[in-house]
Amino acid sequence: MKMVKKRLSLKYGVKKMKIYHYTDKNIKEVKTCYFAKNNYTGNDKKISGVNRSFFYTEKSNIEHRFKNKIKYYAKVKKTKIYNLNKDKNGYLNKFKNDYNIIDNTSIDKTLKYIADNTNYIGIYYKTGGLNIISLFEDIAVKRVKK
Repeated sequence: MKMVKKRLSLKYGVKKMKIYHYTDKNIKEVKTCYFAKNNYTGNDKKISGVNRSFFYTEKSNIEHRFKNKIKYYAKVKKTKIYNLNKDKNGYLNKFKNDYNIIDNTSIDKTLKYIADNTNYIGIYYKTGGLNIISLFEDIAVKRVKK
């Protein structure tokens, strides 16, 4: 039941949500300038060069490679995160390629547009059963106590 409530909290309820970041370093801030500087985000750079950081919306539903990393959290206003799955503003459709397909170039243009032309500081999307928040701005984090 808890898991259902967490997923619903992306849509309803409180104004802020907790998001989780994993690393093997002691940090006080997650900085977007480190995007694609490690093995974890190299493939993401192939999709879009927009500097960003990655967070999970759930503590336990994460990629296996992060299970033994240090866990941090931040709180963000839900109104500052654009739900790319629903894409109510039609950003993905706006940047489809000549064949009317959403490809990596479309996604790159979409992220650039959202980051540079809206008040959103990040996006929410679901991939491979994981709920992801990708932020375009640096954010202070706190270490999750064991």
